[in-house]
Amino acid sequence: FICEKCEKPSKNVIQGEEMLIHKVEFDD
Repeated sequence: FICEKCEKPSKNVIQGEEMLIHKVEFDD
């Protein structure tokens, strides 16, 4: 998972992936 703002690998990879999934769910 790479942060869109800092463009650097996120320390919390799993947490980042979960956030992406939640974003998609909320968009739906």
